[in-house]
Amino acid sequence: MTLSDALSKLLARVVGGAGAAQGRGAAPAVGRAELHRRLLALLQPVLKANGFGRFEGNIVRRKSADWIDVIQLRIEADRETHGYALIVELGRHFLFADLAASFGMPNKRNGEVWPDVTQCHVRKGLFRRRRQAGNKVWKVWAIGPHGESLEESLSEIAQLTEDEVLPWFAWIDDLARVHDMILRRENDIEGKSRDPMLRGMLTFTNWDREVLTAFIAFRLQRWEQCIALLEPVLERGSLLGYPNRLQPAPFDAAARARMQRLLDDARAAARAVRP
Repeated sequence: MTLSDALSKLLARVVGGAGAAQGRGAAPAVGRAELHRRLLALLQPVLKANGFGRFEGNIVRRKSADWIDVIQLRIEADRETHGYALIVELGRHFLFADLAASFGMPNKRNGEVWPDVTQCHVRKGLFRRRRQAGNKVWKVWAIGPHGESLEESLSEIAQLTEDEVLPWFAWIDDLARVHDMILRRENDIEGKSRDPMLRGMLTFTNWDREVLTAFIAFRLQRWEQCIALLEPVLERGSLLGYPNRLQPAPFDAAARARMQRLLDDARAAARAVRP
C-alpha cells in the first residue's frame, strides 16, 4: 500500500461523511494553498522572533556557526476525500559533522549547506496531544475537505511550537547529551515516550552512529573517545550496525580522507594533553 493509499483510507474514516455530503470530485472548501497560507501565518511570526528565516516552500531554517535547525511541514492531499494530512518534522544538521560519510552530500544553496529534514543528524516528529475521531496516527493531523478539525489542529500546532519545538532545539544545544543519547540508541520514532523532548526523536541510524559520535566527541574535546570510535571504522572499512552487525561502509574516498584527517587531529590533540 502506498502512502497516498494509506492517507486516503485514514482521511476517509476521519472526514468521509463530510466529503460524501458534497459528492466526489467537488472542489475543496479549504484548498492546499489556503492551508499552507494559514500554517505559515500561524508559525512564521513566532519562529522569526526566535531566529528562523522565512519559509521556503514548506521548510524554514535557522543557521548558526555550528548547525542549521530545520522545521519541515508535510501537507499530504487525499484525492478521494479532498482532505489533508499534516505532519510536522524537526531536525538539526551539525555543520562540523560529515554527513557525506553516511548519506551523501546534503543540499546546497549558493554553495552553502542547506539541508532538508531528512539530511539532519538529529530529528524529531511532532505528535498530537488530543484525540481525533477515526485518526489513530498520532503524528498526523487530519483535516477535512471543508475545514473539519482545522482550527483545533492549528491551535495545537501553535501550542506545540511554544511548548515543544523551540524548547527541543534548546535542549539539544547540549552536545554531550546528544552524544550520549546516540551511543545509548535512544530513539522514540513511534512517539511512546512521556518525555516531550524525547517523544518522536530519531538520534541515529545504523549507518552513522560511530561516525557522528566521533565528530561530536572531537567537538567536545573528548580526544580519546573520538579515536576509539573512528579508528575501528577506518581499519575495518565497515560500520557497526544494529544489533552490533558489521555493514559495508557507504563513504567514498573523499569522505574517508576527511575522517582520516579528523582521526589524525584527535591523535595529535590527545598526545598534547597526555602527561
